[in-house]
Amino acid sequence: YYAVQIRYELNRLRDERDRAREEALRDSLTGLYNRRYLDSVLAALVSLFGRTGQPLAVAMLDLDFFKSVNDEFGHLFGDEVLRTVARVLTDGTRAGDVVCRYGGEEFLVVLPDTTADEATVLATRLFTAVQTRGEELGLPVTISIGLTNYRAGDTVESILQRADHALYASK
Repeated sequence: YYAVQIRYELNRLRDERDRAREEALRDSLTGLYNRRYLDSVLAALVSLFGRTGQPLAVAMLDLDFFKSVNDEFGHLFGDEVLRTVARVLTDGTRAGDVVCRYGGEEFLVVLPDTTADEATVLATRLFTAVQTRGEELGLPVTISIGLTNYRAGDTVESILQRADHALYASK
């Protein structure tokens, strides 16, 4: 009897631990992976793709004029816009791609095995999908996107910095 109870309790604790680990890696508002997860997965991919020479692309996305959405419609509506954009990004990417909430109204999409040309096509599709969803909501919801690809010798920081500069240039 006690062995069964102990086994049950151990399984319950394992499930709780696994749930807590998953929650620690997810953004509570959007359900996307968070910056903590991004840092670890991008470091692993940079290491792997640096050794194999496979292409790796990173897209940094920012909602345009998001402050005005919050100011005009309220933060609860702004939260719904963030959740909506998160769904559009998730639906518009492949299963192996990693979509993260980078912070505030910024998102990052890590695209393994993706060339610069392929990343440009995907970015165009994501831009159009977000704009279309914004029109359905009756709002001018658009995104700016900065793209970069892994270059020999890159670090996580150098890739993120280049993506950030590309995002700034696209604004």
